[in-house]
Amino acid sequence: MNLIYEKCGDYLIPNLIPDPEPEGELRKFGLMRKSYLENHRRAFMQGCCYRAN
Repeated sequence: MNLIYEKCGDYLIPNLIPDPEPEGELRKFGLMRKSYLENHRRAFMQGCCYRAN
């Protein structure tokens, strides 16, 4: 992994970019988790934390 730094004043701050998550189909427990979140944690589903396929 190659780190690139950005100079901010006297400090060097690393530009940390996460690797993209692999796209794939949801299996049994993934579908169960998605169903649970849709029914019981609607705020979580509407936020930016969970992407719907």
